[in-house]
Amino acid sequence: MDTITHTVIGACLGEAIAGKQLGKKAMLLGALANNLPDIDVIGAFNPMLAKDSAERVKLDGAKAAEWMKKGAQPTDRVLRFLDKAGVAKRPVRNNPTKALP
Repeated sequence: MDTITHTVIGACLGEAIAGKQLGKKAMLLGALANNLPDIDVIGAFNPMLAKDSAERVKLDGAKAAEWMKKGAQPTDRVLRFLDKAGVAKRPVRNNPTKALP
């Protein structure tokens, strides 16, 4: 589909979902949201589960490695998950002055 079709469909969806509550803003938001690039989900994290639960962190290591080859830089928390899964190596940090006032 072309950009105009995407914008029209997004506007229609925004109006249908939000209706009169947002009026013309819903059409604009729907049109903008439909033109955003697709998001590639590589995993999920549920902190409410126990730390030893296998369902706590779901990760697709192949997708993560592919994105890192393209130049993606994971945050420290995500790097911990990737290190535990064996996808990437997290350097050991030592900050002895962290607890000082």
